[in-house]
Amino acid sequence: MTLTAKHVLVTGATSGIGQAAALELACEGAIVTLMARSAERARASANFIERQCGYRPDYIIADFNDLSSVRDGAARFLEGNRKLDVLLNNAGLINTRRLLSADGFEQTFAVDHLAPFLLTGLLLPRLLDSVAGRIVNVASDAHRFCRGIQFDDLHWERQPYKTFKVYGHAKLANILFTAELARRLRSTKLTVNCLHPGAVATGMGKNNKGLA
Repeated sequence: MTLTAKHVLVTGATSGIGQAAALELACEGAIVTLMARSAERARASANFIERQCGYRPDYIIADFNDLSSVRDGAARFLEGNRKLDVLLNNAGLINTRRLLSADGFEQTFAVDHLAPFLLTGLLLPRLLDSVAGRIVNVASDAHRFCRGIQFDDLHWERQPYKTFKVYGHAKLANILFTAELARRLRSTKLTVNCLHPGAVATGMGKNNKGLA
């Protein structure tokens, strides 16, 4: 697949895996749109990419902690009548204590799974218009910390809050979502994949205190 003139939307693109991916995609000739929660950090990331490869991506603001912000971000992307060839769902977080999203959901599950689930659904019609579209979800081998989806307690209201089990729960949801969406789209030219990025240096976890 040549990336020249392919339009790619990258979430969580202001640091770590998202920024590195956006940079490489831009340098390969892709038209890149960054999706981030902070305009200041999005501008800084766009400036960094421009310095590295001479191309400045645009950006859209969407806070994955708030599903209404995800809807607004998707709407802004669609308003531009831009094509979409690749959606890279990369944004995520890990918490060492139970916090709630703006919508009242357990925050890790909300940011790592519900937000990209919603964004993908909202952008799916545009992706299906692509000649050979791609959806790539950054999951994790951390799904092994969880033995299954906790359908009776999705938001950890009754169970003890264990950081990696909760994170693994959200990553398992990413994987199951990927597999089911791929099954539903098998008659189309749109492919869906997820990946384990390995142990890499990112800013993930810096929202927590102390050793975490």
